[in-house]
Amino acid sequence: MLCDWAQVVLGWPAILASMGAAVGGIARRQPLWLYVAAVLSLGFSWYLGNTPRFRSVGFLLPILFIGAGFAIRRGRRVLGALLLAPFFMMTLWLAWAVLSE
Repeated sequence: MLCDWAQVVLGWPAILASMGAAVGGIARRQPLWLYVAAVLSLGFSWYLGNTPRFRSVGFLLPILFIGAGFAIRRGRRVLGALLLAPFFMMTLWLAWAVLSE
């Protein structure tokens, strides 16, 4: 039972939910959705931060969501989208690595 919850919190459901909340926050210009996406991405960021390859980048991903929320609050939509690019690139890389195995 605990293993199932770990898969939901750390796995693809949380990653996809955070991506959806981030896109919704950018599209609707509502920073609250970006803050929700930051909370949802904590598990994935914790996982990446504990790998030797992404130790420095993994823990910064939720901070980028919060920065994107502040950018949206100030009316800078493009800056908010650029701050989310590393998360989307890491997710796409991980999806490619998983599917190519």
